[in-house]
Amino acid sequence: MQNIESLTGFRQKITEEDHVLLLLHNPEDKVSKCAFRSVTEACYLSKKTQVYVADTSQVKDLHVLGELKNIPSLLIFLKGNLVNTVDGCRDSEYIKSVMNKLEA
Repeated sequence: MQNIESLTGFRQKITEEDHVLLLLHNPEDKVSKCAFRSVTEACYLSKKTQVYVADTSQVKDLHVLGELKNIPSLLIFLKGNLVNTVDGCRDSEYIKSVMNKLEA
């Protein structure tokens, strides 16, 4: 997992990636901590999906994504395009299933 400091920098990083997850979270929030833990567990053995993390208190250009209704949110990108969003905290098995579908 890699931290990002700006959405612009993130967009540049994913131009060459097919499968990307971006977790938007606030590390001070209990639900965000749960989401971070689940994503960390799920991506541990993945070799195809790149996972990035953005601390919403630090990354200031997230408004470019449009209206974000919930934090934490897991944004799912396929070939640079946002294809789905998972809000809140889901268990690692759910995140693994999302990754498996993305990689199929």
